[in-house]
Amino acid sequence: MDTQATTEGYPSIGAMVEWDEDIGHSVYLRMSSTGFPRGLQAEKILSVFTNANGTRMFNIKFKDSPKVEQLAACEANKRIPHMVIEFYWDHLSLSPKSASGKP
Repeated sequence: MDTQATTEGYPSIGAMVEWDEDIGHSVYLRMSSTGFPRGLQAEKILSVFTNANGTRMFNIKFKDSPKVEQLAACEANKRIPHMVIEFYWDHLSLSPKSASGKP
């Protein structure tokens, strides 16, 4: 399987992640576009990270596709704002206040 990654091991924008049974972990596959131009619907946001360029990216699972694709947060905010809000809401963690009322 041919894989391609940018410097420091971070995948490039437009990359897809695929599970490789032979090596037992995910590998990045180069793609020219995300699932949206191919007519796919986003199913779930799996995770968020910041790439080497400082761009916030989401790993997104598309319906009817076995691959996890990376999408820039600015595009996700425009195309699937309800999923972005739901993702952050589900992953929000607030630190409890101490007895003195100070964090």
